Amino acid sequence: MSLNIDYKKFGSTIRHLRLEKNFTQQNICDAVGISGTYYSNIENGLARPSLEVLLLLVNYFNIPLAPSLVSKEQIYKVPLDIKALFSNSSNSVAINVLDIISYAKMHLYT
Repeated sequence: MSLNIDYKKFGSTIRHLRLEKNFTQQNICDAVGISGTYYSNIENGLARPSLEVLLLLVNYFNIPLAPSLVSKEQIYKVPLDIKALFSNSSNSVAINVLDIISYAKMHLYT
């Protein structure tokens, strides 16, 4: 399974948080160590930041990485892919893993 990163969603998320906290783009650039143009392109979904920059930004804004980068549809698809992996198994561990994922999906992404 591969997740397609939604750079527009990520940019929109950090723009919203930045404005909510009354920070300027320059505040973020200074704290994270990137240029203003690059940061602006990230907010507008035009740049594909490296993993290092993504991690710096999610840490700066104190947000979870996965929900800020991928759509809910992709997150909801994960249990189906895992279920397919365990389809030929009668292992109770597999059932427990699926239960945990289902619980997390209901409580983390609603």
